[in-house]
Amino acid sequence: MRSKYTEPKVRLKTLVTFLAILFNLFISEAQNKYLSRQDVFRIHSDPGQLFIDAVRSESKDERLYIIRNIFSSKTLKDPGEERLLSLFEGLKMTLGETVYHSSEVTETQLGDGTTRSIMHVFTAVQGSKKWNDIQLQLDPEEKGKILKLVFIAEVTEPVYLPNGSIEQQQTIEWLNKYFEKLQDENSFYGSMMISKGNKILFEKYAGFSNPSKTLNFDAGTRMNMASGSKMFTAIAIAQLVAEGLLKYNDKIAGFFPGFEDKGKSDKVTVHHLLTHTSGVAEYWTENNRSIISNFSSLSEYLPLIYKEGFLFEPDTEFGYSNSNFILLGLIIEKITGLSYYEYVKNHILAPAGMNSTDYYYYGTDEQPIALPLERSSDGWKELFRSKSNSRGSSAGGCYTTLYDMLKFTSALKNNVLISRDELDNMTKDKVYGYKDAIGYGYGFEITNYGKNGVSYGHGGITRGVNFEYRYFPEYDITLVICCNQDNGAFDDLKKNTVKLITGDR
Repeated sequence: MRSKYTEPKVRLKTLVTFLAILFNLFISEAQNKYLSRQDVFRIHSDPGQLFIDAVRSESKDERLYIIRNIFSSKTLKDPGEERLLSLFEGLKMTLGETVYHSSEVTETQLGDGTTRSIMHVFTAVQGSKKWNDIQLQLDPEEKGKILKLVFIAEVTEPVYLPNGSIEQQQTIEWLNKYFEKLQDENSFYGSMMISKGNKILFEKYAGFSNPSKTLNFDAGTRMNMASGSKMFTAIAIAQLVAEGLLKYNDKIAGFFPGFEDKGKSDKVTVHHLLTHTSGVAEYWTENNRSIISNFSSLSEYLPLIYKEGFLFEPDTEFGYSNSNFILLGLIIEKITGLSYYEYVKNHILAPAGMNSTDYYYYGTDEQPIALPLERSSDGWKELFRSKSNSRGSSAGGCYTTLYDMLKFTSALKNNVLISRDELDNMTKDKVYGYKDAIGYGYGFEITNYGKNGVSYGHGGITRGVNFEYRYFPEYDITLVICCNQDNGAFDDLKKNTVKLITGDR
């Protein structure tokens, strides 16, 4: 039989518990302003979520608590807490009312043998379809702690990838819908092709190659390769080496006597130019941009390269520089007596059957060239550069089509351009052990996916141009993606497609 005192005791116990909670909350407020944040931190220890909490916060104390929990001790010391508080204030103004979606960590093996871990924090801008990828480098010495903010990229809505192989029909159907989603929701203009050997697994075109929307992207549209055509320059050098007209260890001083720093220029070899370990500084600077806008011959670049000089001692670091490949193009001209453009057309493009590929002038109306576009308040507008009379160079800027790049793969596999041994040599990582180096051979970017294999190729990016050519030998798969916009949809399409090909989810 229930005691008559049971109910009052229960009520009293409930009241005491309630008063204790209120008392604790009062004490928390008085003695520790961060209790609410500590509770949240216990609930979700995801530093990506906490990073966005700090961006959204209106409280300096709250931000400071998060900063002390998610950043490494090295960063808390330098640049220090006050600078980090300023960072978050700036991010709040830049990102607006951003909403956290998810985080993922990617790891890259660097040339010095270390691993660089980047946490990608995906957020949406509240009330819009705009998404951001906030890239944070993690401290290798303090697991999970943030070292610094690296970059903020415009991206598309994060998606969950199917588990199937790229060769399965369900995966292709998913990719087709994803491509159309990027076209519909992110105004993606461009094209993409995936082939397994000679079999086309996926081929798709979207949008327009001009701002007036009168020319659709199709199989005949010539896309700017940007730095992607560095592969052609490197192959031309390999051909001259095979003919005995040049050696990889040849010094370049005899070709280029105009460098002021003879101590450095006398050490540079062809190998150093091909691997971006020469130390030769970048000619493509903001100050030189207007000067080079109408260049149409390689010799016009040389005074700028001499003026910029060197950034570091040759063969001590990896430093990507377009100047290296301008110098290689000039070496090709000096040895062969042909213009760089003639040599590449006669010895690479023609033998490979790449009849739609060439170094067209930006201002030409003779070919269906995709014009570089940039965002404007009313859509996409043509960049001024596309109206100039400039031309690509040995550092990049050749135009091609999807099908021509498949012919390029075939020419490489069948030893039409260079021997199998030479291709193996060119696509071997030659900068392992160099500071900040990420896989690079002779004019080919090398990506190692661990147990999922290796790929080689070269990408290209400049204003209004995105290009990616990638061959996966283990799968015999070629991937080509082109875009004539500054559109984050390109990067997401490339990233997710590579994951589908390699299975590296």
